[in-house]
Amino acid sequence: MKLENKRIYLTGEEYENGEILNDLKFTNIYNHYQAVIYYKSGIKEIDTIFYPKGYVKNGYLLSILASVNGMILYFVKYSGEDMSDLGTVYINRSNIINFEELKSSKLEVVKKEESKHMAKNMLRKGFAVASVIGRSITDKFTSVNTEFVEGYIFNLYYYDNEGVKNCVSLYCEEEHKNANTLFLNTYYKNTLPKEAIVPLEKVESNCFIATACYRDIFSKEVIFFRNYRDNVLTKTIFGLLFIKFYYKTSPLIYNYLFRNPYISNKIKIVLNYIYNKLNE
Repeated sequence: MKLENKRIYLTGEEYENGEILNDLKFTNIYNHYQAVIYYKSGIKEIDTIFYPKGYVKNGYLLSILASVNGMILYFVKYSGEDMSDLGTVYINRSNIINFEELKSSKLEVVKKEESKHMAKNMLRKGFAVASVIGRSITDKFTSVNTEFVEGYIFNLYYYDNEGVKNCVSLYCEEEHKNANTLFLNTYYKNTLPKEAIVPLEKVESNCFIATACYRDIFSKEVIFFRNYRDNVLTKTIFGLLFIKFYYKTSPLIYNYLFRNPYISNKIKIVLNYIYNKLNE
C-alpha cells in the first residue's frame, strides 16, 4: 500500500511553503520509528487509502511541520533506516481557524517494544539480502506492534477553498501532549508575529515560566519578556544575577507548570500584571 507521493491541498490551490519554522519528528526505537503525533481522520484521500486497517497498523508515521505559509503533514514509512512512500498534505495558513484538544482513551499507538521491533527488523533485512520480493513479503506480513492508550485528540479546524469549515484530527500519548500543545499553540494560526518567522534554533533562549503559562513560544507576552530580558535585565548586575538564578530554576518547574493549568493560570495573572505595568 503506497501513498505514491500524493500532494493534497486541503485549502485550494498550491502555495509556496516558505521557510520551515519548526516540526514534530519521530522517535527511534532500535531502528523502529514511533510517531510523536498520529493521524486519526479528516482527510478523505488518506482515510480511503488506509480503510479499514488504519495507517498505524500499516507502519506509516506522521510528521507535522510549520512553514511560513502553512502547515505540512508528511506521511512516511520506514523499513529499518530506509524511508519510503512519502505523501504530503498542505493547509494554507490563511485558511487556518484554530484547534482544540480533547482527552480521549483507546488511541492506537506503536508499542515501545525494543526487542520485538529489533527482531522484526532483522527478519526484514535477512529476507532483503535474498531478494527484493522477500523484503516486500516480510513488510506485508510482519505486523506493527500497537496498543491502545490514554491520550489527547487535536482537532485542527480550517476553511476549504469554498469557505466551508473542516477538521483534521490528530492524536498523541499523554507523554507527548505538552510538546504537541506548545507546537500547535505557537504555529497553528492564520497569521504569525514576525518573531515566529525566525527559525526556532536562532532564538537565543526561551522564557520557560512564561512559555509554560502562555503555552505559546511567540505570544506577545513571551516575546515582550524575552526582549525585556535581553534589552533591560542584561544591562545591570542585579538583572544578570536574576537571569542566572532564573535559568537554573525555571527549567526544573517548566513541565510541572505546563501540566497544571490551575497553577500556571494563577502565575499568568501575576505575569499579566507585570506585563501591563512594564508597558505603561
